[in-house]
Amino acid sequence: VVISDLSARGLNTARLIRELISNKGVLNSPELLLVINRVNARDKAEKAAQQVGIPLAAVIPEDPLISERDASSLPLYEMPPDAPSMAVVTQFAKKLFGG
Repeated sequence: VVISDLSARGLNTARLIRELISNKGVLNSPELLLVINRVNARDKAEKAAQQVGIPLAAVIPEDPLISERDASSLPLYEMPPDAPSMAVVTQFAKKLFGG
């Protein structure tokens, strides 16, 4: 799982990770998935995933609660399950690991 935001730096890094894994034989049969976070428009995430060449697995929406908790040094794993970002992360984790 490669995680990025929509920044040029993040997407370039995701592309480099894909290239290294594919070209250098790091994994025998790479099954990469891309998760893009801090996104307000899914279509932008889908376009970015196509450009990077990694299938889009999840889009985590911009969530002000994350910034608030980070500024207060509160752990993100204790966020309310109904927070928009947590709902996506929970759904993705269930899909990835079963359950």
